[in-house]
Amino acid sequence: MSKNLAFSFIVAYLAVYGFAFIEFHFGWWLAMGANFSSHTAVVMVIVCALLSFSFSVGFYAFISVFIYGWLMTALHYHSWFDIFSTMILCLPCWGLFFIAKRASSQHANVKV
Repeated sequence: MSKNLAFSFIVAYLAVYGFAFIEFHFGWWLAMGANFSSHTAVVMVIVCALLSFSFSVGFYAFISVFIYGWLMTALHYHSWFDIFSTMILCLPCWGLFFIAKRASSQHANVKV
């Protein structure tokens, strides 16, 4: 694992859980009747990383998120609104991993 990818994972999880902490303090989503899905956040950060490095693997991982969503709604742990709103919150992580991939590839192409 490259240093850029590892750093991107740390930043992505800090950003997502930083938002969750702020949300817990202010209660914006709770006021809308929603709940932050921490499991969805973890899975979406991983899916965003996979999508940025391998679209085919990331695509199947993304499909697994929807199967996970069905399971969470079937077990009444979260609503689809909880899951989709958490997924939307995590989408900027995809850009973060794309930048990390680009930086890694540029670093690898530099001849010493």
